[in-house]
Amino acid sequence: ILEKTYPGGKTMPRNALTLGREEYQKYKGSLLDEDEKPKPEPVTIKIKVTTRDEETIPKPIIIVPPRHQDNQDTIQAEFQLLWQHEYTKSQGKITKISLLSSPDLIQMLQQSISTLKIQGVKSKLLSGKYASYSLSYQHPKNRQKLGIVWTEDSNMTSFYHVMNACQIVIQKNLCQTMHLIRAGDLGKPNLAGNQLYRQIFTNTNHVHIKPSLSSIHYLATYQSLVNSAKSQELVIGGKTINLQRLETLINEAEILNQCTLLQDLDIVAKSNRKSETNGKEGKDLRPVKNFLLNLVKTQAFMGVPTLISQAVNQFPDAKESEIRSLIEQLCQEDKVKIVNPDEKPEAQSICLVLHK
Repeated sequence: ILEKTYPGGKTMPRNALTLGREEYQKYKGSLLDEDEKPKPEPVTIKIKVTTRDEETIPKPIIIVPPRHQDNQDTIQAEFQLLWQHEYTKSQGKITKISLLSSPDLIQMLQQSISTLKIQGVKSKLLSGKYASYSLSYQHPKNRQKLGIVWTEDSNMTSFYHVMNACQIVIQKNLCQTMHLIRAGDLGKPNLAGNQLYRQIFTNTNHVHIKPSLSSIHYLATYQSLVNSAKSQELVIGGKTINLQRLETLINEAEILNQCTLLQDLDIVAKSNRKSETNGKEGKDLRPVKNFLLNLVKTQAFMGVPTLISQAVNQFPDAKESEIRSLIEQLCQEDKVKIVNPDEKPEAQSICLVLHK
């Protein structure tokens, strides 16, 4: 196969891996067809793979599982698996909001807002030292100019100067509504910064939003993928994903719509979906269920024990019994099926149900 595909006897490692994935997936797909019994013949192939200096080769983010067919649904499934993997990494790295600087936070927010095709996004609404703490944009519905200031500085003198800069912007009517994003302390009531804060954000149309840590994980995860795409290190389905393609994938999946900070800013609609819980501990198992389905989509055919172990690795808090229950739900929804239900659990295999 390699000789036919690359008659020159040379290729890059990524191309060889991609070809191997495709051929392996064809074989697994044939196992689902009782009429098609592949009879592979042993062959010996010598191929020279060219490589560059390891220091100059970027380490790509690659989804390893082979795909059963090159369609949008499978690519989206691979992307969502990658997102979940990177999101988990963000959770481990960022354990509190104060670990990030205010300019970094506003930059991450601006990237996400721009990706959602919000108009009029501009940095540095404030002037002076704290300009990098702010941005402005047009409301997606009424076209009003809105301002955002994000400060997590613990220093109350700094907080006062940020509030003073906000007041100047409002007095100059540079935005119709100002949003202050701050999870940290506002200082004691007798401090000038707190007094100015209450003057601006109490009983006015200006809004103070306290962001959740999970919102920062969403923003940080997307920023990580953006950086990988810009450096041509983001690979899905054996293909390098550029920034434009990444934006398409993230918007099609509506992943950023789940970010509560973006919901509070009225940039995306608030979610009305109720969490799927196990009924006892109140855990939201929806991400686990999505992970199971997406993994089967990318594999098409795999062992149930492998599927469960992958889910446990990704979601350590999920119990094996809960994961098995979610697999049963997916079977009942006719999205997947156990190929050999009469076998012992450790010998069972699962496949994707293809609807024509």
